[in-house]
Amino acid sequence: MFIILYIVCILVLLLFLILFCIYGIALIISILGGAPYIPTNQNHIRDIFKYIHFKQTDIFLELGCGDGRVVRSIVKLFGVKGIGIDINPMLVSYADFLSKIEKLSIQFIRTNILTYSYKDADIIYMFLLPNLMNKIESKIENETKKGTIIISHRFKFDNWENKLIHTLNRKTYSTFIYKM
Repeated sequence: MFIILYIVCILVLLLFLILFCIYGIALIISILGGAPYIPTNQNHIRDIFKYIHFKQTDIFLELGCGDGRVVRSIVKLFGVKGIGIDINPMLVSYADFLSKIEKLSIQFIRTNILTYSYKDADIIYMFLLPNLMNKIESKIENETKKGTIIISHRFKFDNWENKLIHTLNRKTYSTFIYKM
């Protein structure tokens, strides 16, 4: 009996270590892709998006979607079409899995946000580091249509003061809302 318990404990420990390694690899992939995986606080999502007037025909694009919590919340709350983009294959698979459990029709795409086209998006949300934001700034300006809403959580676009329509100031992170 003691040997069986010992083997079960070793297998549980081994499973934990394997999952921990997978998680670590996922974090490394995200960091090498330009931004670490830092999920948006679920409580902040409602606050951030109460300033946006969604139409059911809107296409909501989350850049660096991670586990897809923001795009999943927006699709549930407002019934828009959701697309999540992330470079990390593990996070994209996990986000897709969670959306299927919740019976949400969201397209998750594993690609680099620098190569994906933003032309169809009506609302774009991001929680990215400044160096990556600098790389996509002109891409957003060139590819989005007039009236597209850009929401940047935590960091702002320094060159877009004339496009800034609202700042949501919080103790931890501010959120900046722009209109193209």
